Amino acid sequence: MSVLMAWANIVGRQRANQELEALRAECGGWNGLADMLGVGAATLRKVRRHFEAVPDHVVRPASAENAENEMTTLRDFELIGRGGYGEVWKARDALGRSVAVKYMTAPTQEAQQAVLAHAMPLALLGGHQNVVFVLYCDYLVYPGSGKRVPAMVMEFVDGRTLREWMQGDVGFESALMVGESLCRAVVYIHSKGLVHGDLHEENVMIPAGGGVKVIDLLNDRKLSEFTSGARRRGETDDVESLKAILFGLLRASGRADLADQFSVGVAGLREAAGVEDVFLRLTPASRREGVPELPTFLMAWIKIEQSLSALAKRTAGERLIPVPALVERTELSRKIKDELLALSKIRNQAVHGQPDVVDAQVVQRVVAVGAALSRAQ
Repeated sequence: MSVLMAWANIVGRQRANQELEALRAECGGWNGLADMLGVGAATLRKVRRHFEAVPDHVVRPASAENAENEMTTLRDFELIGRGGYGEVWKARDALGRSVAVKYMTAPTQEAQQAVLAHAMPLALLGGHQNVVFVLYCDYLVYPGSGKRVPAMVMEFVDGRTLREWMQGDVGFESALMVGESLCRAVVYIHSKGLVHGDLHEENVMIPAGGGVKVIDLLNDRKLSEFTSGARRRGETDDVESLKAILFGLLRASGRADLADQFSVGVAGLREAAGVEDVFLRLTPASRREGVPELPTFLMAWIKIEQSLSALAKRTAGERLIPVPALVERTELSRKIKDELLALSKIRNQAVHGQPDVVDAQVVQRVVAVGAALSRAQ
């Protein structure tokens, strides 16, 4: 349902409700629609309330003559940042929420449309606790000129940048928490086929209430790449930036020894998931009580992913491919493929809150499969 809600934010109240009503009629009523979507009546009511509350914006060219006279759903503007892409303003939306509005500079209408088309998928990222939530993308009236320009409306994150946070007393446990959250954010962004494009300590926020938020997705300073039709990938840049930030976190926490081990461990890795695994491997066993086998399992899994990439003939420039898809591209036996898929699920559980799923038997399984893959290469 989060994707459906994000879609409504993009298209606006009028269109969202028109299409929802048409779908209801096609299904013979709200109950039929709920059955078709596979949700309960309560969830569908929540969606309907959301559709009624979203702003009723309409996409028009930036040159519309009446743009300066049009009422906007945003108010109480406050400039909070400038960059090569344009400006970021704090505002309040029609629902009373504090939001950040990123107005993106583009010299021509063609460039504006290209930037907006590139930005809109960000609104479909859905909710992730470590990634800023993009509410919608549209042509919006820019407060400084009254003209319409491409813009993203995002949740407003009140807190300190990671750079500011690291200037204080960085404890080792806190550094690990921030690093793990940052890894999860980048892995999630890449899993959606997107890239950040400008990842650094200024674009990672430590909210006042705690946690981590990656902000400022879409580095659109190279507008020529959009207008020329080139697909900007940027995964490699994201991964290298992630390595540098994590290295800095470990050093700032007073663990230069672990920082050096981490640097050696990630050398040559090109995927965020691999960097995440190495970082988690540095986590003291005391933080994974009763799971002394976890570091061995994660290290073996990194080697398995490297072998899979080679067996699947994956080229260096390809986007991140989920392990299940990578497995199916190989010529391995069905038995080994099934075991790889089972171990992949265990790996995901282990690094996302359930480390106790790894025991001595699981380690034996992953080592055995790794050996089989090495023989197959």
